[in-house]
Amino acid sequence: GMVIIGKSLYESKGETPASVAIPEGIICVCSEAFKGQGKLTDVTFPESLEYISDSAFEGCTGITSVEFPEKLQSIGDYAFYGCTSLTEITIPDSVTNIWSSTFRGCSSLTEITIPESVTKIGAHAFDSCVSLKTVQLSDNITEMGESAFYRCLSLPEITLPASLTGISAHMFENCEGLV
Repeated sequence: GMVIIGKSLYESKGETPASVAIPEGIICVCSEAFKGQGKLTDVTFPESLEYISDSAFEGCTGITSVEFPEKLQSIGDYAFYGCTSLTEITIPDSVTNIWSSTFRGCSSLTEITIPESVTKIGAHAFDSCVSLKTVQLSDNITEMGESAFYRCLSLPEITLPASLTGISAHMFENCEGLV
């Protein structure tokens, strides 16, 4: 049976439809599978999904929300980069790392809760999430990469966990709401 969705699935067919239901049994949405498909507004993930690879949904400007399955382990670099209409996400407890630039440029995202399972947030993970007002961080985060929350203009406050072992360069630079 099919276990991955690769870029070629939609390259050969032209434009992606507005709504996509990824079939049960798929464990990975591969790199760039839906990259740049601006007309995609709704995607449904199967319970079997474990991995969303790098840039899988990069530039999908029509997606407003995503509901991740409970088995999801990894959301790759740039996976949802530039998804400017994305307003809400819920990251399941099965995810341990949020990689570099995963949600960078999600300018409509207003709140995020990082589950206790997450120990690392990559560089630029939430960079330019200019509408982000509420961030609830895991108490188990030990690393946050450079510019993780760079240019989060609307963020009024954030509580850093005691488990954090250092502050990276530019982590909160241009966060005008933070005092």
